[in-house]
Amino acid sequence: MKILAIVMITYNEEFHIGDCIDNIRDIADEIFVLDSLSSDKTVEIALSKGATVLQRPFTNFGDQWNFALKAFPIESKYTMKIDPDERLSDELKKNIIEEINKGEFYSFSLYRRLWFMARPINVKQKILRVWKTGSCHFCDNIVNEFPIVEGGKHKLLTGYMEHLDSSDLFKWNEKQNRYTTMEAIQLYKYKKNKSNRAGGLKEFIKYNIYGMPFCFTFLHLYHLIGKRTIFNGKEGRAWARLRTEIYRMRYYKYLEMKNTKQIPNINSRKEKGIYNEEVLKQPLQQAIMLDNEQ
Repeated sequence: MKILAIVMITYNEEFHIGDCIDNIRDIADEIFVLDSLSSDKTVEIALSKGATVLQRPFTNFGDQWNFALKAFPIESKYTMKIDPDERLSDELKKNIIEEINKGEFYSFSLYRRLWFMARPINVKQKILRVWKTGSCHFCDNIVNEFPIVEGGKHKLLTGYMEHLDSSDLFKWNEKQNRYTTMEAIQLYKYKKNKSNRAGGLKEFIKYNIYGMPFCFTFLHLYHLIGKRTIFNGKEGRAWARLRTEIYRMRYYKYLEMKNTKQIPNINSRKEKGIYNEEVLKQPLQQAIMLDNEQ
């Protein structure tokens, strides 16, 4: 019986994808990759590592994840979400297998620790990442999507998921430019329709902090002292400063949309990816292509 399927979505992740699959190979009975038409060697590497790969043009993160969970023929009892830049510690992997073999819990959360400039820093997030197959769908956020699991008991696992993030600051800046645009679009839509407040208090604060006096000073102190990155040396202080600038850029992009009444096209990319020939031969991929044409 297959116990654990691990699913990820990718776009130009050739730097991370091979190591990611190597890291999870010992606990995953099935590895599925939904690629958003990468223009690098992401798909080739994933296929060479034995992953099942499908391709689909990027829409938004929530929609891509919901599509992945429906499109892949998952046979395992449990499903896990992972991103290519994440790695599981040995303690976490051991805990995952032990708990899903018991079958007492419906879903599991874990702690993800952030790395910045190739160093771990004092930023940890509690996130839900494992659930009984078929019990989960994702919210429709275009970015910062989160899983919604229906029913059953929940447990927090021990051990860390290490979030390595981008390979260097050049890539990190490119990624943040794209993410802040998507987050600004989300903020713009939220402000236009305040009845759509998915995500609870945390989301409410995130979307309304910009009205506070000295909000960016507060955010910098929060990231520096509240998150304790001040104790992580130059790397921690740099992260706190840059993280605050992300919030500032998100707000400025929102202001631009508010003034122009225009939403940027997040799916326009300079490098146009192509479908992989080996992936195109799969009947499931052909069915997806047919559905897209209709």
